Amino acid sequence: MRQAFGLFQAGQYHAALERFEAARALAAGAQVPRLAARALGNIGACQLALHQYRPALQTFLEAHRQAEAVRDRSAAAIFDVNIASLYSEMGELDAAAEWIQGTVKRLNAKDRRLFLPQILIQLATLRARQDRMPEARRLFNQGIEAADRAGDLNLYAIGWNRLGEEYLKRGELALAEPPLLEAYRIRKLNHLAMDVSYRSLGRLRLEQGDLTAAAALLDRAVELSAQAQGGIPTWDIYHYRGRVRMAQGRLR
Repeated sequence: MRQAFGLFQAGQYHAALERFEAARALAAGAQVPRLAARALGNIGACQLALHQYRPALQTFLEAHRQAEAVRDRSAAAIFDVNIASLYSEMGELDAAAEWIQGTVKRLNAKDRRLFLPQILIQLATLRARQDRMPEARRLFNQGIEAADRAGDLNLYAIGWNRLGEEYLKRGELALAEPPLLEAYRIRKLNHLAMDVSYRSLGRLRLEQGDLTAAAALLDRAVELSAQAQGGIPTWDIYHYRGRVRMAQGRLR
């Protein structure tokens, strides 16, 4: 498991997946079901990092079932959050909301402190995509403030970036820009992964008609997404860069 975590943190997701699979098999053979369930959940995390959404969903569902069977509530809560995120990515918003709401009910006091900021931001994203923006804004504020109190700068930046992206999807560009810039600022100052911010700001500049800035930002996003720890699928960034090239009349 330690070897696999090291590989995962280094962005070597295929190698990490193989080590987690070996750990799961060993744990199952040694009849340590709690560890086997957690190893299986980490396999799902590798699949998610590789953007293999449907295999990751099936893995997380099975890991959740196994964690519940051995009453490992902390692991089950982690898998709940991942399952909800995957349902959201696949456009199944009602299912995602059900998982999130069920997670909140099952959290104990310790897990609530650990997971509530992330859960609030995920639920806020879902409410925005369900066109419930006033509720979404309140939830984003709560989640961002909770992440700030916890000192989780990465989650703090994620919250601002998602809020900005939801406004961007709605065409509310003036409201989208401040949260996207705040996410960029926090990531830049704290040496966090920047590919998502470059992609989001590139999209914003495209919609604002600043094609030169959009092209520069999306070129940088493509460059960063090619690295091992890129946080978003490369095709997504190529799509928006292609839209910029079309707007520039550079059809070839």
